[in-house]
Amino acid sequence: MTKLYSNYYTYWVSDGQKGIEECCINYLVSNKKIFKTYTSSDRYKQTNLYKEIMKLKDEAKAESDLLQKQREDLTKVKELELQNKKLGNMFLTEKQDLLLQTILQEHSNLVESYQSGNVKVLNTIVGKYLGACKISKLNADPAIVSHVLKTKYLV
Repeated sequence: MTKLYSNYYTYWVSDGQKGIEECCINYLVSNKKIFKTYTSSDRYKQTNLYKEIMKLKDEAKAESDLLQKQREDLTKVKELELQNKKLGNMFLTEKQDLLLQTILQEHSNLVESYQSGNVKVLNTIVGKYLGACKISKLNADPAIVSHVLKTKYLV
């Protein structure tokens, strides 16, 4: 007896001399199992019994595909929630924000260059800000500064 497995049904094939084949169709969502026995002649002649078994198999597959899609959708929702949670924590304190505004005023030429399409200038602006933070004894995360610049000041 040979066993073949799939994610939506389990299927046994009997290589006996009588040509009898058995299968088990496993529904993952409704948690039911259907056992059917048929002959190789049923398969070759496409009898009603064989067609019924194939219909059941297709239903089990559709149920499994739906379950898989729901899992994928849930994963996407969780990833979006996590991303939004991370972005929600990306803010500057009032002192950091005031210092950033000062840097942007002092280097308005860099701001204009960024808004003209030179995106590499963003790193220069972030660097100037981090240097000013060091002098002012403020801590700043470059990723947060970059995010704030892109979403608040350099739009």
